[in-house]
Amino acid sequence: MHINSLKGLRLGIPRNAFSELENAGPDERVMKEFERAVEILKENGATIVDEATFTGMEEYRKFDVWSDMVVLCTDFKDSIAVYLDSLVEISYDLHTVQDLIDWTQKHEEEENYPEYDTGIFEQCQSGDSSSPEYQDLLKKELFFGAEGGISGTMERDQLDAIIAPAPYSDLITRFAAIQGLPMITVPLGYYAEDTNIIWDRTDKLIDIAPRIP
Repeated sequence: MHINSLKGLRLGIPRNAFSELENAGPDERVMKEFERAVEILKENGATIVDEATFTGMEEYRKFDVWSDMVVLCTDFKDSIAVYLDSLVEISYDLHTVQDLIDWTQKHEEEENYPEYDTGIFEQCQSGDSSSPEYQDLLKKELFFGAEGGISGTMERDQLDAIIAPAPYSDLITRFAAIQGLPMITVPLGYYAEDTNIIWDRTDKLIDIAPRIP
């Protein structure tokens, strides 16, 4: 007997937006737990819309790394300047991305430079919101964030939310970030004893390992 607490909710699974872990193929155990969770949602009244496709995903996967960063970096360059100038009180004379670069490089010990370098800041420094490249990529970002991504999928399939296994949701997270959409993560269990250890990009923290949720 089930309480049907989710009756009336429509939940979509955007399988074409699932990403694979770097240096690791699909984990059948993760997917098994995810599919079990989907069945529990169905048993409690939810309507599951499988293959709730992100129509912009194929085009997004063809993007090179820099193209994907142009809008983010350019917006950061402009926005950080506005933010710094809006502060009522600021301890240091920092107003632009270039100021942040100079400060970080001159205060190595305080800022753990060059271990934490200024590469991204330097990329952002070259951003130009009036350039044709930025304007073109901004239109694409808006497409990925709306019609070609989460909002478009939810509208077409009349969804209340989308669901996905967190380890394979990097691309979904990116699409959500474009629009500032909320995401909630809940544990499905723990990785098994024979799970291979996968370190994060800094090689100092562990992303996946035995007995980790």
